Amino acid sequence: AVYADRLHDAASAARTWRRVLQISPGHSRALRVLRESYLSASDWDGLEELYASQKDWDGLVDFLTSAADKSSEPAVKLELSFRAARIYEEQLGTPERAVRSYERVLSVAPEDARAAAALVPMYEQDEKWSRLPALYEVLLAAADDDEQRVGWLKKLATVSGGPLNDKAAA
Repeated sequence: AVYADRLHDAASAARTWRRVLQISPGHSRALRVLRESYLSASDWDGLEELYASQKDWDGLVDFLTSAADKSSEPAVKLELSFRAARIYEEQLGTPERAVRSYERVLSVAPEDARAAAALVPMYEQDEKWSRLPALYEVLLAAADDDEQRVGWLKKLATVSGGPLNDKAAA
């Protein structure tokens, strides 16, 4: 507190709070101060390391999701959403929980092929047919070769003509 409030030395304050966490894991004030410090500095790697040191992956994705929802900056929303999705998939082993993060990415960047590609298998499995054509269109636009394009066109025609019963679109 002295480093931060009186000396205005954020680096020393952060270093000291990290030492507090080493001595007393889970110390709520140290976690809160460091979390806010990393957030204000947009130090996403530091934030992730903080939560990883506490093995609190659920807490991290909750915080990232909340921060992404509150952010008005598109680049920050994208960064935090992709991080949350990665943690759901890699650390928590629950890729189905990453859906909301990928949907947030597409709300900011509707042409993002990475988010669309991640959502397609989940939507197909859950039979969310009405949401698939837009994703197929994104992937079609991002396709590198004619073989990929034909594959996406076939999927688009199959879903439009089958479950959606839209013969004209098919």
